[in-house]
Amino acid sequence: MTWSEGRPVAMDLYYDPVVDEHVPSPLGLIAPVWYLAPQRPDVARSAWELAVSVAGLDGDSTVGLEDPGFASLLALQTGEFDDGRIRRRLWEALDDLHEPTRGVSTGRLEPDLRTAFRRALHGAHRLRRGLPRRRPQ
Repeated sequence: MTWSEGRPVAMDLYYDPVVDEHVPSPLGLIAPVWYLAPQRPDVARSAWELAVSVAGLDGDSTVGLEDPGFASLLALQTGEFDDGRIRRRLWEALDDLHEPTRGVSTGRLEPDLRTAFRRALHGAHRLRRGLPRRRPQ
């Protein structure tokens, strides 16, 4: 992890021990936020703030949210760190960018990103409580 002024600014995406080469990236901090949050909430929040800045959510833009992988990580993490303006802007952007689509192979309407998140979180909540993942039909 690379630090600047007491805040994490990058994490190694790759390390080659043969030539002692580190390849850091600010985006490398985003994925492990869930693992860092319980033990190092200050580091997790700093990484999340960096992701918000990269996405432009702290300004007037929503650059970068077209990528579903980045958008999904940021959406899941935002619930931990913000219930206000940034969260609203993120979900508005996701609603515009990730609408339901027809499946190529099935032809059925597939859920949008927001619905998929809610289903995944609901399933995890049910499993944590010891309930079956789906309710019997």
